Amino acid sequence: MGGHVIMTEAKEILNRGMEQGLERGLEQGRKEKIRIFVDLVNDRVLSLEEAAKRAGMTVDEFKNHIEELD
Repeated sequence: MGGHVIMTEAKEILNRGMEQGLERGLEQGRKEKIRIFVDLVNDRVLSLEEAAKRAGMTVDEFKNHIEELD
């Protein structure tokens, strides 16, 4: 019985670690996508409004990201 409990706990720890890693990876990907949109706005390839729309945020939210990256 003790081995089964240890294996169950190990699986739970592994699953939590995988979920946290996935969440971090998704967040990093989202930040990179926003950075690319900010670069496109700075290069005047996309309008501020279009970049915000493509990033799934309001213009004000997008402006905040521009300020964070500058």
